[in-house]
Amino acid sequence: MVFLYINRDRDEERRALFLKNNAHVSGLKRFSAIDGTTIDRNDLLARGIISEDCTYRDSAIGNALSHISLWNGVMESGRSACIFEDDAILCRNFEEQYQNILSNVPDTWEIILLGYNTDVPLYMEMIPSMLEGIFIPNNNKFMENINRFSSTTITSQPLKLREALGLCGYAISPRGAARLIEGIIPIRRMDLAVRIMGGQYQNGSLDNFLCAAYKEMDAYCCVPPICASENDKSLSTIWNAADFYH
Repeated sequence: MVFLYINRDRDEERRALFLKNNAHVSGLKRFSAIDGTTIDRNDLLARGIISEDCTYRDSAIGNALSHISLWNGVMESGRSACIFEDDAILCRNFEEQYQNILSNVPDTWEIILLGYNTDVPLYMEMIPSMLEGIFIPNNNKFMENINRFSSTTITSQPLKLREALGLCGYAISPRGAARLIEGIIPIRRMDLAVRIMGGQYQNGSLDNFLCAAYKEMDAYCCVPPICASENDKSLSTIWNAADFYH
């Protein structure tokens, strides 16, 4: 399976840091991200990629189109892929654990979150169709120690996913890619039912849409995560800190 990371051409420092943090992982390939400063909304409207009521900022559109471009490649090639954003940090034994996760999900899997935001809850099924619950991470403690994550050996397991935010790293199958493309295009205003955010939540970025989509998919999450991110809004290439939640 191919390992791809999304990185804008102008984000050289982020690229260098990603490769430094993850030097222990082999086969990482860069995908040149679509830069939100270069998009033409009128063109995207004419092509049916976005709708008139799309609430995404230009940077969020660029990010979404980068992921969607990779999904198209997965769908057309018929081969699953592992996709990272360029702030992802992978655990020391990532490759071993990744293979272990794949061997413990059914062949029908569509998406597996290898990591997720830890500043919001994670909603998962501990026993499929029997026991589900919401995990509230201690994000402050995790962020205080995240510099040790790439040297940490982790034993993880896949659990059925209901809701999560963040796309620092995930695996996606051709079937999962096709379903997500069908659901997200055109990118439009959606009022999503998201329990971990307290009810109705507006579709303002790709992971908002995905958060509401997981429960309709054969989706899984790694517990504990084998991929992490500082998720620093002040350094985000998608959001300004002041308007991240809206």
